[in-house]
Amino acid sequence: MAKTPNENEMRARFKVLRKKREDIISGNADLQASYDAKRSAIAEINAEIAPIAEALRDAKAPLVEIDRELAMISRALGGKTGDPA
Repeated sequence: MAKTPNENEMRARFKVLRKKREDIISGNADLQASYDAKRSAIAEINAEIAPIAEALRDAKAPLVEIDRELAMISRALGGKTGDPA
């Protein structure tokens, strides 16, 4: 059975883990900065395109009913929607 560590052992392990954590964070600072910059750029683009996407969605809204009717007619015609030969 494993021995339960005493307070000094736990403090020492805590210190080791904190150091490893800090090393990982500092060792990846450039990569994190690059990632953060790209995410920021994406957020800015998303903010720019949001109103465009909304306008496009509104403009295309009539397509829902058109597509529904096209599908109904296509089923009624058995998929033979072209000009008869």
